[in-house]
Amino acid sequence: MACPHCLSTPVSKRKIRTSLGYRTFYCGDCDRRFNELSGSAFNDLQFPNDIVLLAVFWRLRYKLGFRDFAELLLQGGYEVSYETIRIWEFRLAPLVSENLRAKRRGTVTCT
Repeated sequence: MACPHCLSTPVSKRKIRTSLGYRTFYCGDCDRRFNELSGSAFNDLQFPNDIVLLAVFWRLRYKLGFRDFAELLLQGGYEVSYETIRIWEFRLAPLVSENLRAKRRGTVTCT
């Protein structure tokens, strides 16, 4: 793994993990610590990635309001503000839709 700050490749793996269980690393060149999500769109999330992506996918697939999705996640045990879901959608919807669009290409068959 390369350092997202200085792009140096010699980094050392630390034993400490983040609160969500992600691996942490240390760069000796720039003297910085980072985790495996640093430099990605998922870096600042305080919830597991699968829950965030599920909420964004549901929001794109089913046209319900933000408050409805906050209520659905609350039933699943996650207390999330509707504004948080709006921010997730703003940041991650282009990534999700691009991935879905790439998988959809070339799979249509005519009968």
